[in-house]
Amino acid sequence: MKNKIFLYILIIILLGIIIGLLIPNSKSTTLLACPCRGVEGERSCNTIHEGNFIFVTGLFNIVRECKGTEIIVCHDDSQINEYNEIDYNNCKIRFYILYWQIF
Repeated sequence: MKNKIFLYILIIILLGIIIGLLIPNSKSTTLLACPCRGVEGERSCNTIHEGNFIFVTGLFNIVRECKGTEIIVCHDDSQINEYNEIDYNNCKIRFYILYWQIF
């Protein structure tokens, strides 16, 4: 009986890791309007959060969350380019039960 329980737990852990690897990263941003009027060069704009799933079962999930900033490049009052700067050195591991963060 103990061997079956151990086997079920092992299968759940392996499936959680495999599902976490298969789910693509998610990015969210604040979507603020960042006009280029009067700005020449680079300007920080929106805050970005990137989530990388580590372990997913649906009931219990572990996500690595990183913060960053969207940078826009302005020239002659118009946006010519944009890129994201994400700080991967200060990421946090978050634990969730369903959608609620527990710590």
